[in-house]
Amino acid sequence: ISMGGFGALLLGSRHPELFGRIASVSGAFIIDDLLIGNPEVIGSSPNAIAHFQNLFGDIPSLDGDINRNPEAAALYALSERTLPPLFLACGKDDTLLYSRNQRLRNRLENAGANVTWSETDGGHSWEYYKQILPDVFQWLSK
Repeated sequence: ISMGGFGALLLGSRHPELFGRIASVSGAFIIDDLLIGNPEVIGSSPNAIAHFQNLFGDIPSLDGDINRNPEAAALYALSERTLPPLFLACGKDDTLLYSRNQRLRNRLENAGANVTWSETDGGHSWEYYKQILPDVFQWLSK
């Protein structure tokens, strides 16, 4: 969920020998926003960039970095024919992450990934997560 979804895609893509499936709910796929300096994600405080640099390291080097960028890692695993099936879900009312998850889904599907996509009403909240998690666990148990 959220940054955990980011991490699930990154780790599952980098280590497909350890994971048979990857699930991300409301994944915080914000690398593109960091690369362009999108204030919607970064914010406007003087310390905002420093915060993200503490989390991710050098921001410009994230582009294409399969060790820190989950989309790059997934596309690389896909090119190696090792990307596990993916379950991506995001609530349609998640104003920050819905469009980012849709964009990631489209990119991965266009590259040939096996993606199960789920979108329903709901935002970045436990109410939405409680609604979607039974579907995630059912998919993971297949």
